[in-house]
Amino acid sequence: MKKLIFFSFFILLISCKAQTSKKSLFLKVGYLPNNEYHLTQNQNSENIVTYSGSVEIMNNLKKNGVDNPQITKTSSILDSKTSTGNIKDTIFPIEVELLKSVNEQMKKGTKFYGYSNQNGQIKIDSIYSDNMKDDFKQSLIKSMQDMMNKSLYPEKEIKIGESFEKRTPLSIPISDVNIDFEIFSIYTLKDINNDIGYFDLKQEYILKSTSKDYKIELTGFGNGVMEYDIHKEFFVKFDSEMEMNVKAELENLTIDLISKSVTKQKTEIK
Repeated sequence: MKKLIFFSFFILLISCKAQTSKKSLFLKVGYLPNNEYHLTQNQNSENIVTYSGSVEIMNNLKKNGVDNPQITKTSSILDSKTSTGNIKDTIFPIEVELLKSVNEQMKKGTKFYGYSNQNGQIKIDSIYSDNMKDDFKQSLIKSMQDMMNKSLYPEKEIKIGESFEKRTPLSIPISDVNIDFEIFSIYTLKDINNDIGYFDLKQEYILKSTSKDYKIELTGFGNGVMEYDIHKEFFVKFDSEMEMNVKAELENLTIDLISKSVTKQKTEIK
């Protein structure tokens, strides 16, 4: 009896040591066949736009009912389900259904259809919606496909303490000006526990657009945490806070933007 107890304890000790001794993981992020991904995202944002310029321009802004500064606070909720099917010839079908959305043009019940290959590349080819016009569908197909493929990450072995980098291009409109910039993200693996990799996230916002007609300055940063499910090959948690400051100097008008947002995202996989 004592030998049996000792043997059981020895096996338990080896098992615990094996679980806690993992020092690296192979990062590969993408959808897998025959799975269901339930994503919930909550985002709170605040944008403050301040105008300064000539007396004539400021009077025109006031005459047209433009507040100075303009303060906009928004809260958005996204609840979606992504389902994948059987793999055939290295590709498998993918369907994204919006379960909850505050976007008037992408209401609850909107569905995106497409497929994914084993490298994580996604192709969206159609949309189902009972209120969406065909021309908007075509533009949304490309936007949705680009957004889903921007979430691709490098495939590599990462040890605890090591980092990997990712660059994501974005564009935001300010008045009649589109500001093109890039988010430079650094993900650092801090720990591995119960087959979950825990990452810290640091971000920097880098201006990309230039013009001879106006001057733009942009600074920004972000911080966050992410959790990666090793077996499901997917990030299951993403929390971040960001702040961005943009200054655009146009002819006789200067626009200052301060943008802040807090995002909490969770994905449950079946």
